[in-house]
Amino acid sequence: MFGNHLLTTILVFLFAATLLYRISYLRRRKFWNLTLQQLLTLVIIPGVFLPIIFSYIFTLTLQPEVGMVFIHDKVLINIILLALVFGYGGVAMHAVSQILSDQFHIYGGPKEVIEINRFFHMTFSHNLTFAAAALVLLGITLLELNHEPNSTPIGIASGIIRGLLLGGAAALATYNYTRYTSGDVGRWNDFKVSFMVVWIGFVVLLYSIQQLNPKLTDYQLLLPSLLSFSVLIILSLVLVIRRVGKRWQVQVKPKAMEQYLRGQDVD
Repeated sequence: MFGNHLLTTILVFLFAATLLYRISYLRRRKFWNLTLQQLLTLVIIPGVFLPIIFSYIFTLTLQPEVGMVFIHDKVLINIILLALVFGYGGVAMHAVSQILSDQFHIYGGPKEVIEINRFFHMTFSHNLTFAAAALVLLGITLLELNHEPNSTPIGIASGIIRGLLLGGAAALATYNYTRYTSGDVGRWNDFKVSFMVVWIGFVVLLYSIQQLNPKLTDYQLLLPSLLSFSVLIILSLVLVIRRVGKRWQVQVKPKAMEQYLRGQDVD
């Protein structure tokens, strides 16, 4: 049943991180030189989340291995640990650059310095954090596949609901990036790296399922991970289609209007 707790913790973590952007009180109230929002994301949430991740990894490695292994445990554990380090680095970088961003909005500063800080505050730190989170989820899911299930199978409905919630929470977190009510506002286009990591993870997950042929309901994270990656894949496709559509309108409509004004037939 530990996998249930892990997935619940991931969901709570994502929804908490999403809500933190919306609660203005947490951004205004300071403790030492940190806001309560930064204190939660730097200390409280990692202090709860990381020990559960490490405990689950340790629990998985104690389970007997299956006959065929797609990626060896040592490789997956190194990927997971490295992703956790980079993910926390992204969170820390975001907190520090946000402090500088708030000061720049109040007192101003050199344009070049403001632009550099905005890059680390918005594009780099968010991509580092979101891409790392996708790698952690992928790594733990593949680690599960290397070992016999250590809990009761999940139901199809339960797995689908969890997967949609997980993917929806991740999509909502990226949406908040483009709708931040104060300070800098990001763009969907900034998440190219994160979406690329999701696409690669999705392909690797599908390939591992094809090779190992596991039952989706035997593992706690397999079906939810597959669906959550699918949600983000669909989101990235929708954004690409919208972007292509806007470019087509910008290029085609002026040409059609010019032909109309000249009295020509418009195709």
